[in-house]
Amino acid sequence: MTNSDYAEKIFLGHYRQFLDQGEQPGVFLEKGPGGSLISGVLAISHGFEKAILIDVGDSASKDIELYKSIYHKYLPDKLGAFLDEYELTYDVIAALRSRGICYETDGLNSLKQVEPDFLAFSFSNAVLEHVKVDEFAETMTQLYRAHKPGSIGSHRIDFKDHLGGALNNLRFSKSIWESKYFPNSGFYTNRLRYKDIRDICVDIGFLVTAEKIDKWDQLPLNAKKMSHEFSVYDEGDLLISGADLILRKPARNNPK
Repeated sequence: MTNSDYAEKIFLGHYRQFLDQGEQPGVFLEKGPGGSLISGVLAISHGFEKAILIDVGDSASKDIELYKSIYHKYLPDKLGAFLDEYELTYDVIAALRSRGICYETDGLNSLKQVEPDFLAFSFSNAVLEHVKVDEFAETMTQLYRAHKPGSIGSHRIDFKDHLGGALNNLRFSKSIWESKYFPNSGFYTNRLRYKDIRDICVDIGFLVTAEKIDKWDQLPLNAKKMSHEFSVYDEGDLLISGADLILRKPARNNPK
């Protein structure tokens, strides 16, 4: 996400979902910004009053030249004020925060600090599959709490393994995969299937307003080679390789 064109493509793909739902800008949140905070600048440039970017560690670029170029491209009239703030401390994160772009790095704990009924829009892009399985329901519960009634979230989920783009992560038993070694690896995924994630979100209270499913033509891994806990899924569940999920928190006059 340190490439502005790529970051813009991802942001606009999710932002179109926001516009399609007829929403108005307010506070924006991205779960898992990764290597840069470009989406925060893009959110401000598209009318959001504040951007919150939450990750599980501090991995975003602090290169002032990167953010100078992003401001020059998307918010040229704000570039001078941004650089003035930067020159006070030479701290990129502090300068961005002064411009309404807040970077938080404590994962679920950071999400818990977001005010209730606060967000107009949130998105994640190939991030939800990396949330630890034992934190997933609480993560979505906290996201629901933070959203304003009537607001939406847009989530792109990648169900392929992050080893070779297949389903090799399903070979391992839960006791091995969720041991202390795998969750801290660079290729950990929670292995929840689309039905699991959708059901969790609906049980929490979200409405599914749109969804798009991508599937393999055939399973990339023979079901007999998968760990026994995946035998409860039918082939249709296992064939899902990716999904776009649009969630709405119901308006107060629109009960679940």
